[in-house]
Amino acid sequence: MASSTGKEATKADKQSQGSLALKEKGRKKARTPPGPLSSPPPSVERKKAELASKLMEPEERDKEDEELDQMLSTLDEDEAKNADRRKAIRERFIAKSEEGRQSFVKKVYNRFSPHYDHYMEETGHYPAIRRLLRKEVSVHTFHFPALDISAGTAVPLEFFLGEVNKKHLIEESPINFIKPDYKGPLIYVNDLADKMIVQAEVRLEMLKKNLETEAENLGLSAPPLFADFSNGNPMVYKNYSFRNLHSSLKRRFGTIIVSQTFHIVGYKDKENLARAINWALAPGGRVILLEEFDWKASPKLTKQAPPSVIRVVGAIASPIKTKKELIMLFKDSDGVPYDMVARSIERIDREDPGHEMTITILQKPSPGNPTIPLWF
Repeated sequence: MASSTGKEATKADKQSQGSLALKEKGRKKARTPPGPLSSPPPSVERKKAELASKLMEPEERDKEDEELDQMLSTLDEDEAKNADRRKAIRERFIAKSEEGRQSFVKKVYNRFSPHYDHYMEETGHYPAIRRLLRKEVSVHTFHFPALDISAGTAVPLEFFLGEVNKKHLIEESPINFIKPDYKGPLIYVNDLADKMIVQAEVRLEMLKKNLETEAENLGLSAPPLFADFSNGNPMVYKNYSFRNLHSSLKRRFGTIIVSQTFHIVGYKDKENLARAINWALAPGGRVILLEEFDWKASPKLTKQAPPSVIRVVGAIASPIKTKKELIMLFKDSDGVPYDMVARSIERIDREDPGHEMTITILQKPSPGNPTIPLWF
């Protein structure tokens, strides 16, 4: 159950040049890797232990924690009673200031973080996201540097980067930069919830080691994803709010990923989030939007995540009602709508045919490029 448009024609001359450029990076004599790709090297094991310890550190508690505890204690399996309780939670959430809502969401997702991946796997969200990314990355070009503005534990980003690396490995071509003279990190990993970022760092450092081991086994000096990077760690980890992205990030990125984010942002803030993405995206850059329709919290579909936390997420969420509403948020600073590159859908769970994950790829207008009419 999927559809897609805007598949780009392959340019043979650029591929040929890219193949030569990658080969000129130098090939090493192939040798047996130190272990299977699933076995992390000692340096990654140490980082995992260090970050796992950090993940278990108790947070300093405040009145907001007490408020969240009280909310969690009121929600139970009696859905009839929960309806009024969810309404009361939502009213309290909406009454908060912007900073208050932001702080509250951070605390909710920090509580959710140890169980988040289990929930997303069991309910079918991650499998649907992987199917969508596998299909679209294979036929479209994405420029670096890249920003995942709400990375969570970085499962979608990990899969995206793996697919990009695989594509350029097959084509024997280097990755593309939005600006030819770009110097700096390749990937910015951002999330408001610091305990999510802890898990993201472990996952992506493991991915980096796996790709390097794979490249070494193939006789390459580096995986295509990192072949043009030699200055420190290509990935940096941040806890920015979209409201206060660092000034150095203006028009910096060739690709921005936004996964499962717009539903948790209030209706007034959805336009602000889209404007922040436009501010950080370079002209000609692309935004990858991963959102589910119709959005719903599914506390009964998982054995791993605490149902009460999921019910709080459901109470404070403000889902976008239509795909058109999401797309129409994106305009450049002159009010010109973004160009449609592609859109595909995948069913999330078999029991509900209307519960779908959607990938929408939009391109920021740039001088000299004609606008592709939006379709819905």
